[in-house]
Amino acid sequence: MKPCQTKIFLKHLKDNPVLYAILVLALGIRLYGIQFGLPGLYHADETIVVNHAIAYSTWDLNPHYFQVPPLVSYFLFFEYGVFYLIGRVFGFFGSIVDFQTLFFEDPTSFYLIGRITVGAITGTASVFFVYILGKNVFSKTVGIISALFLSLAFLHVRNSHYIYFDITMVLFLILTYIYIYKFLETGLRKDYILAGCFAGIAVAVKYNAALVLASLMTGHLVYCLKLKNKSSGKIKVVNSKIVLSLVFMVLTFIVLNPFCIIDIKFFLNSFLSQAHSQTPQGFLYHLRHSLFQGLGVPLSVLCLIGFFYSFYKNSRKLIVFVSFPLVYFLSIVIFSQQHARYVLPLVPFMLVLAAWFLESIISRGGVLNTKAKILITAVSIMVILPSGFKSVYSDYVFSKKDTRILAKEWIEDKIPYGTKIAIDHPFHAPKLYQSKEQLEDKLNYVSKIKIVNIFGKQILEKRLSPAQEKGIRLLLNIVERKPNYNLYFPTKEGTDPSSEFLFARPVIPFEYDYLQDNGIEYVIVTNEGISRNNEKLFLDLKKNGKVVAMFTPYKDKERKFSVSNVTKTGGPLKSEELYARERNGEIIYIYKLNSRN
Repeated sequence: MKPCQTKIFLKHLKDNPVLYAILVLALGIRLYGIQFGLPGLYHADETIVVNHAIAYSTWDLNPHYFQVPPLVSYFLFFEYGVFYLIGRVFGFFGSIVDFQTLFFEDPTSFYLIGRITVGAITGTASVFFVYILGKNVFSKTVGIISALFLSLAFLHVRNSHYIYFDITMVLFLILTYIYIYKFLETGLRKDYILAGCFAGIAVAVKYNAALVLASLMTGHLVYCLKLKNKSSGKIKVVNSKIVLSLVFMVLTFIVLNPFCIIDIKFFLNSFLSQAHSQTPQGFLYHLRHSLFQGLGVPLSVLCLIGFFYSFYKNSRKLIVFVSFPLVYFLSIVIFSQQHARYVLPLVPFMLVLAAWFLESIISRGGVLNTKAKILITAVSIMVILPSGFKSVYSDYVFSKKDTRILAKEWIEDKIPYGTKIAIDHPFHAPKLYQSKEQLEDKLNYVSKIKIVNIFGKQILEKRLSPAQEKGIRLLLNIVERKPNYNLYFPTKEGTDPSSEFLFARPVIPFEYDYLQDNGIEYVIVTNEGISRNNEKLFLDLKKNGKVVAMFTPYKDKERKFSVSNVTKTGGPLKSEELYARERNGEIIYIYKLNSRN
């Protein structure tokens, strides 16, 4: 923050000890359990961001991946650069190779840097700015209640533990709204430009933030109507202020994502391919699944009442406020995925409407007296309590050792190094080091030259990037002093093995007889309750193999399946799933195969 913004921030805290307490609570609940899974990497999407940030160290700043914008990975690259310089000054790193080796050997520090800054601190900043938004648009009381709601909202707390895009996008959407309401009040060109800039940053974090244009344009139209009511002259709707706002929005996006222009063909292809992955989810799915599970039933109901009550009140100020939530919700009904994070852009604005409704009903349009203040405090605490308790229990589950870490420790203690082990799913399994021989095979693969046809010309290029090749070379040095195994992964019948991720190779048919004939001694089963692709293998293992170890995240050790069919990218969402657990991870069985000899 700029010095003047810092002074404003400190003034708010000094004048409002309740806000200070809420921010301390918000930060603490977002830091508790933030080390989950480390040094294993068990969030499906975090590695996308972090690996791109590390790959920029080759000074190729083209992400070569535009399904999501690169701004967060650029920010992490900057942070890692600062981390390296500090480590160099204090003698922790003798060279860049030491720094890179640390990442491949133990990425804990890299992930904690990202989770704390992109997750916990950004999430806590959103709590502060949602207070500013509620205070500026409605009242100080609405601001405080909104901040309390967001500080404990389960979906926001859980996702503030992750290195991903949604929490950062939400912060800049809130800032965009703050400046939309500033230009509604002042009409200043500066506020128009800042609203456009913050909207551009939000889109540079995640593309679907572009729907905030609905509020930007609605706010401008409302301001024009306001001027028309005050003046008998003609008001130009398309004027320099709104044009500058839109221009700065686009320019900000391009400056923060320059390769969308430099590599525009690849950018458009990637963007369109990502759009094709979005499917209709139905009108009720994200309400019933994402919002009700993410905020709790009492708070979700209050949010919906506040939303519909705003239409009943029908003021211009409220029309601007609900424009983005309305347009965004309709968009995720038609274009989204099943993941609950898709409702996160709705959360701060719905919480403000919930707080505004509470104040409106209790105060009945007047000033809150002592009894009314006590009542609104009591109701707010009762409404947020289920979500707050769920957030705390989720943090507790995050803080416990993941089943995959427990399994990894058991394997490295009980199974001789170099043993052949088959793993039924590359992501859900314990993260083990592959043998030197297998890594050398991968190095040969990435170093091979292939012929590609570009605009009618045949050009030689390596299969994969220099960053991936460097990563394998560093791993080759690391495995010499680490427990390592010959690992094999399944492939579906008819699948091209070369299409599999590099870390999930070599691939083999997952048939019991084939595994026996090829000297596989152990099979790690983590996916039985998630996929039925290997059902015959699971049956053969139960019949002919021997369970030598079993790890479960559930309190009930006899439980076999998760209640959620949505792929988990961190902690569970559904209450019945979360409260049944004592730790994160999958149910893991380690089978020993009977030798043919």
